[in-house]
Amino acid sequence: MNIKYLLSIIMCKVNIIPDFPPRVKLIDNIISDDALQYETKLNSTALAVFKLVDGKNNLLDIVKDMNFQYGCKDDRVLNDVNQLILDANKRNILNLKIESNNLLYKNIARLIFNILYRRVERYDILDSNFFMIFVQLCKIIISKLKGLVIILDLAILFILYLSYDFNQTIYEYAWNIFAYVNLFIIGTVTSISMHETLHAYYFRKISNQTKSGFFVIRGMMMSFKRRKDQQISGLWVELSGPFITFVIGAAGYVSTYFLIPKEFYLYFYIFFFSYLIQIVNLLPFSGDGKNILLRILFSK
Repeated sequence: MNIKYLLSIIMCKVNIIPDFPPRVKLIDNIISDDALQYETKLNSTALAVFKLVDGKNNLLDIVKDMNFQYGCKDDRVLNDVNQLILDANKRNILNLKIESNNLLYKNIARLIFNILYRRVERYDILDSNFFMIFVQLCKIIISKLKGLVIILDLAILFILYLSYDFNQTIYEYAWNIFAYVNLFIIGTVTSISMHETLHAYYFRKISNQTKSGFFVIRGMMMSFKRRKDQQISGLWVELSGPFITFVIGAAGYVSTYFLIPKEFYLYFYIFFFSYLIQIVNLLPFSGDGKNILLRILFSK
């Protein structure tokens, strides 16, 4: 099936609502982003579209208004508006909310936009307090994973229920898997949050810009965004996220070995493993590793 045709079917069942992030403003024909201290001038078509963005109008409402203004065919306006909105989303200028009364269509639409179009979700966290940033990031990631976690947990609990009287061995295995899965998920949530919190905290502290930058989720990846000319401004900013998180994981492994009874080793090892693997972000092809390499290559 043609992807555009599939998208058109889904769009009839869901509301795709573009909205400006809190620190992005439309002033006359200028888009201003306070988080990046950035401005860009809009052409007349883009200005007409962005004037219709209010967090209430969905994509089809905007297309209808644009069609009324310019008298073009619906298909052409839909393609142009869709491309403009998606491009603005990739540039972190617009967020796209996907709403529907039908949970199935809502999740399918989110999957299409997240995977095929790499939908960006921007979060402006203005706290300079380390703990508050960390807690807010944990909440954001949990909100994204809760559906998957509920499905996994229900499946394992169902196996536990069936095997309780039927097979004690399967029951014990299922209970252990339930614990392992949830410990790994908790470790993943907290380690990713720790990684990105460290980036934001040290960047804001070193640059003395307590409200600069923002967090984005693209697909399954989270990152801290700042202006391009600030990407390689401070080796420790890039190094802190993966390195300190790895050190926490390593310290957890060592502490477990010396302080925790052997029968509980695996539970703690699974949790701290999610911290240890953050070190892969220092590889040259990863975001942090790439920025560190650029910093070294272009340093005077």
